[in-house]
Amino acid sequence: MLFKKEELKILWPFYLDALISPMLFFAPAFFVIYFNNLGFNLFQIGLLLAVAPLFRLIFEVPTGAFADLYGRKLSVLLSTILGGIGFLALYFFTDFISLLIIFAFLGFSETFCSGAKEAWITDLIKNKRKELLHTYFVKYQSIDSIGLVVSGFIGALFVKFYGLSVIWLIGALSFIISTFLLSLGEEYFIKRKVKSVYFNLKKQTIEAINYTKNHHVLFYFLIISAILLFAESFSSILSWTPFLKNLGFPNYAFGYLWSALSFIGVVAPLIGSKFYKKNKERKFLTNSLIFSIITTLLIIFANNLIFALLIFVSFGFFDFVKRPVERVYFHRFIPSKLRASVGSVESMFLSLIGIIGYPIGGYLIDLIGPKYTIFLSGIIMIPAVLIYMKIREAKSV
Repeated sequence: MLFKKEELKILWPFYLDALISPMLFFAPAFFVIYFNNLGFNLFQIGLLLAVAPLFRLIFEVPTGAFADLYGRKLSVLLSTILGGIGFLALYFFTDFISLLIIFAFLGFSETFCSGAKEAWITDLIKNKRKELLHTYFVKYQSIDSIGLVVSGFIGALFVKFYGLSVIWLIGALSFIISTFLLSLGEEYFIKRKVKSVYFNLKKQTIEAINYTKNHHVLFYFLIISAILLFAESFSSILSWTPFLKNLGFPNYAFGYLWSALSFIGVVAPLIGSKFYKKNKERKFLTNSLIFSIITTLLIIFANNLIFALLIFVSFGFFDFVKRPVERVYFHRFIPSKLRASVGSVESMFLSLIGIIGYPIGGYLIDLIGPKYTIFLSGIIMIPAVLIYMKIREAKSV
């Protein structure tokens, strides 16, 4: 049986949002091509991608504390509304300065969702049916990927008939749909009495930072996440798009590639769940990361389109396999009252890495080419494996 007793009664708005809103969110498949067509080089595109993490860094923890104090649902809905406004603005502005400002606004809007959404759903599940937590993350990712499979085909058709700029209009519609569906979701949240907004936000923020810093597992987990994100900035769409184009991959086909990768996202978590054992997340994540590194390093031998595509989807497979397990592992060590705030500490820290990584990645692609930049990402990931091996969960408290 796909869904357990009462699972849909509790979680149907989240599952439906995971299915429908991604169908219209195909903009990332065409980001690099769109901005290239506007005349920007890869370093400039890297700067655009770095602006959002910069503003996430500035506002992440205060907005995470806002969610813990005043409600995760309110915070998430505010994020989707602001995100829709930002995507709509991208349709009307094409000069570099305006784009920097809009991406900064989008980074700010994301801070109201990062940490808060996972905290909202995690506490709801733990209050209603705590045994659903791991299967929720697996199913959510698979359902989300089903929507993205469809989105690639929809995106290819829209771009073919209406041009690349349509990606922003349809993306804004995706945010509108997400706002409506999530507004129907139930929330388990006990609002605390507050005397001073500033005092409580500051107190919550400091408590979350200290908890994360002093927690053995969470501290090392954040270091690993930072390493992997820095590596990802070298092997993101920023590098894969020009690499595949150099091998003869046509522009319109990126929509179909997006669908293919999303299909991998459907099956990978389900396959991974067959090998996952509760409270054995660290071992699972270590092994998955080793396979990811080996796959990435094979890029050095990719001189034809078929082999390159095989590497691309293989890396995507291992990435999708470990994502839900990462989230279960992360939330396993966080108390409810700090769940959104610690999630925001994580996002804030990783935003700093994105600020540094994406411009460097763009510069390296212009300098040494996309193949060697992707290869470097595999080298950079190796220390993350060693740190996973260093974690001792007995020291977690």
